[in-house]
Amino acid sequence: MKLKEIFPGTWLARYRKPHPLVATFMRVQEFWESPLRIRGRCFSLEEFIEAYAKKNGEFTYMTDYAGFNLPGEAIRRFNAAFSGQMTARERELMRALAEQVPQFLGGGRFYLIGIYQDDDLDHELSHALYYHHRRYQREMNRATRNRRDVKKLRGALRAKGYNNYQFWNEAQAYLATSTLEYLRSFGISTDPSPQEHREIFRRWRKELVHGC
Repeated sequence: MKLKEIFPGTWLARYRKPHPLVATFMRVQEFWESPLRIRGRCFSLEEFIEAYAKKNGEFTYMTDYAGFNLPGEAIRRFNAAFSGQMTARERELMRALAEQVPQFLGGGRFYLIGIYQDDDLDHELSHALYYHHRRYQREMNRATRNRRDVKKLRGALRAKGYNNYQFWNEAQAYLATSTLEYLRSFGISTDPSPQEHREIFRRWRKELVHGC
């Protein structure tokens, strides 16, 4: 597995097909921020599949997600909690991080993005920017607070499965990078326009991100 540093402290794992991507990242992502009760503890694949299917009617995770983003502390905690209980794909990811990302073993801050199609890159990049840069956070949070539909926006994201603690981060990511049609498809109003979020993201992306 080849990882690429696309701006300081943020690494990209790009896959050719969706299944290897999702199979590699799903337990790490769910361990970190799942709305299910498995969050923060060691769980088997079978336990996760059963819990997800119970909540959603069937197990559709493999097609529900096309991109992943994780802070370094989440990955290190997963590595410790699931030691000796990882799948081959999860072990491969941990080896790649240990060999290619100095901050993984060194304890420094880093961010990991996993995608298989370019259309999902900007959404995941917006989370990395939000993680690394307090000024970006402040600009985006102010733009979100300035909207007159914050309550409805919060409800739309909650219906999509996001917890309240994820609201500000997810709001900026969706408003900054999603098409207007996609926003409307799950209940996010495009009036007021998300133009302010988009301009902030484009400015930061142009300044910091190279080669992707």
